[in-house]
Amino acid sequence: MPIHARVSQAAIAACALSLFAPIAASAKNQCPAVKAITSGDLAELDGVATRYNASGRIDVTKHGVSGALQNADGCELSSRQDMFELDCVWKFSAAEQNSAEKQFDALLERLDSCLPSALIAQKPVQYGNAIEPLREYEMRIEYPSGEELEVGLELDRFTSDGDLWVSVTFSN
Repeated sequence: MPIHARVSQAAIAACALSLFAPIAASAKNQCPAVKAITSGDLAELDGVATRYNASGRIDVTKHGVSGALQNADGCELSSRQDMFELDCVWKFSAAEQNSAEKQFDALLERLDSCLPSALIAQKPVQYGNAIEPLREYEMRIEYPSGEELEVGLELDRFTSDGDLWVSVTFSN
């Protein structure tokens, strides 16, 4: 192979690394709470919390460090010795459907970068008339202990007023 071809391949490889390294570092930095929640080790939950941020919205943190789940309108966090559950919701008016869809897509991208495998698209299932499910993704993580964790991401419309909710759930 001629020297200029080797140099060009090396230059392309170096350029590609420089482009993707910040993305990988960024993804790694936004995952401390999600990685703790999905680790399968209840001891890793130490330091996972919800807190109000400067804009008055809620972030899920690990030892005070915000990550993939930020600026939620509400989050419920509960844990017992054998159970863990986290539910966060981002609320949008009917007129903000584009914003709701962008939030959903951003959460999907962030969660996929933090989870051990990608969330899988599901056919939304309607339960009753109050909520119209628009988009749904989920995955299950099975641990050697036999325990499993379900992760879900949903975009729903309330039929009464058209408001939209994006929700993320972690539950074992």
